[in-house]
Amino acid sequence: MDIRSMTADSYVDGMLDRTKHYLDADALNRLKGATVAIVGVGASGSMVAELLARWGIPRFRLLDMDTYELSNINRQIFATSKTIGRWKAEVAAERICEINPFATIESVINEKLTLANAESFVKGASLVVNASDTRSGFYLIHNNAHRHRVPVVEGHGWKMTGIKIRVFDYRNPAQRKYNEPFRSRILNRLTAPFLDASRVDFSTATQTFVDSMDTGKEISVGSLGTTTTLVGCAIVTEAVKLMTGRGVTVCHPLEMHLDLFSLRMRIGHKNSLPNILGTVRSRRHEIWKNLTRRKR
Repeated sequence: MDIRSMTADSYVDGMLDRTKHYLDADALNRLKGATVAIVGVGASGSMVAELLARWGIPRFRLLDMDTYELSNINRQIFATSKTIGRWKAEVAAERICEINPFATIESVINEKLTLANAESFVKGASLVVNASDTRSGFYLIHNNAHRHRVPVVEGHGWKMTGIKIRVFDYRNPAQRKYNEPFRSRILNRLTAPFLDASRVDFSTATQTFVDSMDTGKEISVGSLGTTTTLVGCAIVTEAVKLMTGRGVTVCHPLEMHLDLFSLRMRIGHKNSLPNILGTVRSRRHEIWKNLTRRKR
């Protein structure tokens, strides 16, 4: 088969021949018209890029500030002996075009998400995947996605062998933001002291302040290839559901936890008692500092 003689439609239609047994033409056409922005194409993000390319997504925006290291090979599918030292976003772009030579890479950014590039990266996308491991990236994504009504899917490892997935469908005006877990405005105000970002006005924030959000948080943690791959698969599943309008998504304040090692799965409220106790335990020093600062 000579791919050079094929059109984009005929190539993608052939690529999705088995997918058509599950999704109808209307759903597939929605995917064919989508633009996905991926922040972080490392462990879970590279799996997201791989699978979305195979779903026929035609346009991608890719951002990652890192290059490949030897320690990435255990879990990052684009990390090989040939890609060590190369920019992750550039390698991801090449891989997407190997899968679908008709795909368009709208942007490849080899730096972190900043005040200068966040809005243009998010605005106009059909969906944003948050696979970033920086705190500032999380808040920049959500503030811009909420402003421009772009849905966000994010996931990460949970307790080493498990995963946690969350969806924010900002197309829906009723979708609560990350710092609004409760329906009640009063409850959201009461919990505001526990959330640093709830008091940040990003319209007046400086890049120096945004960078300070990540200072002292550069830690290396254990990571398993099976876990990060599962995160990527779950993110893509939620992304496809959002873009096609099929299935039921895990919209915030709900979140999904899955651990195949202990055979546990639950979908619960972000502010269930176990989650609240876990947050207090892990952030007790930060919470105390916020409360004492407030008393002054």
